[in-house]
Amino acid sequence: MSEFVSCTAESRSSICKLLQNQSVLLDSFRWLIDSYVSDFYTSNHWNKLPKSLQDYFEAVEPPDLAWMISNKEERSSTKRIIPLSLLALQVCKYILSLTRTGVDVDSVEIQCSITSALFGNSYILNQQRIRCAPDSAILPVNGNKNVSSNNKNGQCMNMQHIFRKHVKLKKQHEISKLGQVINLLSHACVSRNVVDVGAGLGHLSRLLTFQYSLKVTTIEAVDDHAPKAKAYDRELKADVSKIEIKRIKESLSISKPIHNLRLEEKNSMTNKEPTERELKEFPNHVTCQVNPEIEASMFLEVINQSWGGGNSFVLAGLHACGDLTPTILRVFTECSSAKGLASVACCYMKLSSHSNNLKTDVFPMSHFVRKLAYHQLSYVARELACHFSDAYHRRLKENSPHLKIHSYRAALQFLLKTISPEFKNGEARFVSKKGAQGSFTQYALENLKKIGINSDRVPSELMQHCMSLTEGWRRVVAFYILRLSLAPIVESFILLDRVMFLQEKGINSVLVPIFDCAVSPRNFALLAIKND
Repeated sequence: MSEFVSCTAESRSSICKLLQNQSVLLDSFRWLIDSYVSDFYTSNHWNKLPKSLQDYFEAVEPPDLAWMISNKEERSSTKRIIPLSLLALQVCKYILSLTRTGVDVDSVEIQCSITSALFGNSYILNQQRIRCAPDSAILPVNGNKNVSSNNKNGQCMNMQHIFRKHVKLKKQHEISKLGQVINLLSHACVSRNVVDVGAGLGHLSRLLTFQYSLKVTTIEAVDDHAPKAKAYDRELKADVSKIEIKRIKESLSISKPIHNLRLEEKNSMTNKEPTERELKEFPNHVTCQVNPEIEASMFLEVINQSWGGGNSFVLAGLHACGDLTPTILRVFTECSSAKGLASVACCYMKLSSHSNNLKTDVFPMSHFVRKLAYHQLSYVARELACHFSDAYHRRLKENSPHLKIHSYRAALQFLLKTISPEFKNGEARFVSKKGAQGSFTQYALENLKKIGINSDRVPSELMQHCMSLTEGWRRVVAFYILRLSLAPIVESFILLDRVMFLQEKGINSVLVPIFDCAVSPRNFALLAIKND
């Protein structure tokens, strides 16, 4: 069964209770979510675990621990008795985490459920009426297949081929699903205008423009993205024209060339600028730095230049990084012209902390969460929220040699701290061609060279000691899994703070997993509509 979370005045109490329980649980494991796995040996993390967990982890093999990070209920593959504390933690994880199973946004039932939840009552879409239970925050969706990525040969087959050009598979899947949702919001808001913040090269904007006939303005801080996005616009427009020519030929059953179409095919082969008439059919690309303290009036001033002002719009952001997502949410609440919201977040660790002296809060955003005793999340904890277990779950099941890599990294950290005590986490990214399939010595020498440390500085006794540390790699794997099992709760806490922020502003919202999480791990879309 798929689910999504609705936050309305009626379901507020359910969300509040969920947030309270999450904060208490996370505080109970604060030392764990605030720990780097690379410090496993330097900080002796193993001895911080209860004896019952140590005994259990020592008695099982890595594949036997896959159940701890599974997205669905999975039994342990061993007959060993699991400590009650570990079983209790897993039950808490299922209760307190948002369900990640993607919903099928093609389904009319799900579309009706989303719009009904956003309007806070029954809502008619495509002649079907769906009612949501107003006193419940968790809305089950039955009778529909889960979202399918439908990939073939590295391409998302749910999209027309002309929209897949220059777009990687993951992005194809994302813009296909988010495009459907934005189109749904556009109809519900009765607005054909969309503002795409953090648009990058404009892949989403082209889909919205040419497939859904929406009028799109993109905002991107990187200067060199706009020219490339415009070039891709012209290229796609030419491809659309070719399809139009083919269809007209087929409908008229003629073989002669057709001239005087809206955009000549030859324009796609040159850098010729489109005419004023043609420009109206393209996304409008704006370069602007949207910082956390931008005034709503300034934001409106930027976008009003593209359509003359006074028009309502849907505000969107696909994996807007760090502070950008909270900024989009705040601007949405402060701009009367912003009627709909579709936001997919990422990079929680890049959220500014209170030490940055921002006038606006990026986390927590809601007054409710700020008043909770245990609402703090460190950089390390927020980074954990970005981790996803599917790939590691497969490695565990396969008992992959790559499982040793965290032990290698932790042993290298021990080595570095011994010869250079000033070395800090995050100062360098360590990789190796052979990875864990090679020896620790090979891994260490390769990475020492990358950071400019002469291997002669490493005493042979120290190297030998670090090699012996890696023999306990299974302990590192167990610690990593235990920590990873808490990641969904951390992410859920951050996301629910945002829906609570909107509710405090009188705006209904829903959190819907619209992507296949195996393809796009940050798969929750925060959707909202203002009921003016």
